[in-house]
Amino acid sequence: MPTDSWLRHYAGDALWAMAVLWSLAILRPSTQTRHLLPLTLAIALAIELSQLYHADWIDAIRALKPAALILGHTFLWTDLISYAVGAATAALLHARFIYKSPSSANIKASLPTPRG
Repeated sequence: MPTDSWLRHYAGDALWAMAVLWSLAILRPSTQTRHLLPLTLAIALAIELSQLYHADWIDAIRALKPAALILGHTFLWTDLISYAVGAATAALLHARFIYKSPSSANIKASLPTPRG
């Protein structure tokens, strides 16, 4: 079924980018989403461009399953679109449901509470 192949390829790349953004968010929880997104896209671009390089040593590393999942094998410009969609989706979810701005927490703490 063609849809399965399309979904498997592009969804995997999008999920990879989402995992990168959320990993960065876990490592640096105080980092704003607007900084995580470009960093994620830069990492994705660097990884994708690295697939243009094929020396024996890097191809030997890519032959290992864990490394292949991180580094990939073959450069495809369409992967960049999938990474962008995945990173943007993760950033929207992070901004909406996870990241709480320290400045907004301070504002809420300083507001008077209604007495009833």
